[in-house]
Amino acid sequence: MVKRLVLFVLPTLILFSIVVGVASYVDGTRVPVTNSAPATSDSVATANAPDADAPRDTNVAQVVDEPEAPRELATKAEDFLLLDHQGRAHELRRYALGASAIVLYSTATGCPIARQSIPNLEALMAEFEPQGVEFLLINASPYDDRESVTEELQEFGQDVPVLMDETQLVLGGLDVERTCEALLIDPATYDIVYRGALDDRIDYTTQRPEGGQDYLRDALTAFLAGESVPVAYTATKGCLIDYKPLPQDISYAKDVAPIIAERCVACHTEGNIAPFAFEDHRDVSGRSRMIREVILSKRMPPWHADPHVNEFANDRSLSIDETRTLLAWIDAGAEKDGEEDPLESVAAESYDGKWRLGEPDLVVELPEVQQLPASGVIDYRYIDVPSGLTEDKWLRAADVRPTNLEVAHHVLVFLIYPPELQDQQPDYDGGLDGYFADYLPGTVPEPLPENTGKFIPAGSTFQFQLHYTATGKEEEDRTSMALYFYDEKPERELGTRAATTVDFLIPPNDPEAPAAASHYVARDSL
Repeated sequence: MVKRLVLFVLPTLILFSIVVGVASYVDGTRVPVTNSAPATSDSVATANAPDADAPRDTNVAQVVDEPEAPRELATKAEDFLLLDHQGRAHELRRYALGASAIVLYSTATGCPIARQSIPNLEALMAEFEPQGVEFLLINASPYDDRESVTEELQEFGQDVPVLMDETQLVLGGLDVERTCEALLIDPATYDIVYRGALDDRIDYTTQRPEGGQDYLRDALTAFLAGESVPVAYTATKGCLIDYKPLPQDISYAKDVAPIIAERCVACHTEGNIAPFAFEDHRDVSGRSRMIREVILSKRMPPWHADPHVNEFANDRSLSIDETRTLLAWIDAGAEKDGEEDPLESVAAESYDGKWRLGEPDLVVELPEVQQLPASGVIDYRYIDVPSGLTEDKWLRAADVRPTNLEVAHHVLVFLIYPPELQDQQPDYDGGLDGYFADYLPGTVPEPLPENTGKFIPAGSTFQFQLHYTATGKEEEDRTSMALYFYDEKPERELGTRAATTVDFLIPPNDPEAPAAASHYVARDSL
């Protein structure tokens, strides 16, 4: 039996509805936090001082006698998803659902100021986490990896997740230049209500004893009390983060279109399961802001395997370089270069209705058209179709194809042996322990590995497991399967098996409930 590592992701038809911001605007213009007037001990300076009797906006950052931001800085956070040094996922949106406040803190290994700040940071976490404040440490250093972060955490006795910003797009997008910078975020609006140092105890050459200014503590205390923070910006003392330059002079035709074609077009074509098609530059540029959002939050492309664990033959995720290229192109205006548009030809060829592996040896089709309701949850359907085979066959390839891709969430096909061979019947367990053939959105059929095949006894029956989703209008589908046979028995038999579990319990509001699955291989396999 040949073993091939492939991960299948079953997408859900969910319209993305996360609201994020990219900047604060006054009369349509993005503005930095500034100290527009000198502050005194009895007054607070703001860019536009409100009337003393006017209601206070608790989300508006204010500045007192501290240096103003040296340049225009981001005033809002965007939703993002990052994996930490142990491979666990952390999404800002999910923390925002239940947190009273969120603190992002930049860090890196080998930074002496970051190391010296550990006790102060831990004290703040111990004080404010019981009040619902989430602290997220983020590392964007290009020289750090999971191993180096783990080693330093162990050395200093820390047991906290450190989120790895491998693309440098999260901290870079927040205009964080140094380690030890804290950003206090309002979870309701994603506004950055404080930016700067934890306190004034640590400088580049000196350290204060107990006492001094507790900038982040004071900001948190005020924010949780519904008051304006006393200080909105302080200069951060920390190690400079070595940001790698983003790609420049990006070509849509040469750089962007190939990425869209490789990672997106398999689902984003007319009549396919994705809600819209990418058939030319206009389709992409017109949705560039949404593309940016779902890439940063890793909702698209739909691939959730940890890139640091194993390699999968059908990995559809964006690489670090691809992610940086796409977002840099979007931020530069998503312009088109040249007269030709490579996506036009790719989209036309992606699914032309023909069998993608050539003329099949046998086509098995559902006996009746499936009528599907306009709304509601559609139960799985199981339909048996006799193979009609009068002699044993060895499969070299299969192509399962719904006629209506918009409604087909997935199709699994199981092989049912004839009664006289029931003692050899594979135990698929409804797909939990494997299957004979499949259709999943975005997958491209491929021949089985060289010199391997799947055995089909004469008189077998194919059972189709059909999972449909409603689209808002009544639909029809009649799925079929093309089979391609060997002329003679191959060297090895191929089996498709799965590691799954349904034996788990997720406690209410637990974002990290573990679940594990395994598959036991009874004999040596390749």
